[in-house]
Amino acid sequence: MTTLLLSEVKEHKEQLNIQPHKVFWKEICSTINSIGYNITLDQCYSKWKSLKRKYTQIKDNNNRTGASNQRWIYFEMVDSILKTRPEIEPVSLASFDNYQYAVTE
Repeated sequence: MTTLLLSEVKEHKEQLNIQPHKVFWKEICSTINSIGYNITLDQCYSKWKSLKRKYTQIKDNNNRTGASNQRWIYFEMVDSILKTRPEIEPVSLASFDNYQYAVTE
């Protein structure tokens, strides 16, 4: 079921932030249920949140210096959906290297 959920989200990922939340998940849930599963909209969304959380934890861990890389069976699938999102891969990062701080007493 997880692979099916991820493939449906990937297929409709452009609509993820365009459509209202409930409309998007109702479509995903309806498609999954038409294949023979019996899940609710809330269960579908909860599973997605859980997958996103696990993905973010692994991505953060693997980006840390010295940390051993973690593996997860769904990482590549979730990465293909989320890697272009600004909250996962920021467009730019602020740098404070060129600032000089004045200390006043």
